Amino acid sequence: MLLHDACRPLAPGELAAAVVEAVRGDHAMAVPALPLTDTVKSVDDRGAVTGTPDRATLRVLQTPMAVRARMLPADACDDPLDAVRRHAAAGGEVWTVTGHPAAFAVRSEWDLELAELIANGRIRL
Repeated sequence: MLLHDACRPLAPGELAAAVVEAVRGDHAMAVPALPLTDTVKSVDDRGAVTGTPDRATLRVLQTPMAVRARMLPADACDDPLDAVRRHAAAGGEVWTVTGHPAAFAVRSEWDLELAELIANGRIRL
């Protein structure tokens, strides 16, 4: 089963092919991922910095994702990446394939403007 979040309209078809191929192989669930390049900080409830996770092991997940149909939670379509989180939290393995910069989420005016520039060929990835 292939799941895709509509907020990622520019995700290239090769991502779908890569996650499907991973699931056709030995993996029950596969998702595109990119290395995290920003510095992330942990903060407390007051907003004070309490730590810096090692970004070498952190990834930004994208969609489309593929999952074997028998493992698909009933509400997976509500938030495909939440299905990944829950599967991993339950001890299941989630395989990653190389993501793509164009598969970014369009959630703000800035994201929309960037997506339009890419779609109109004014920015190339």
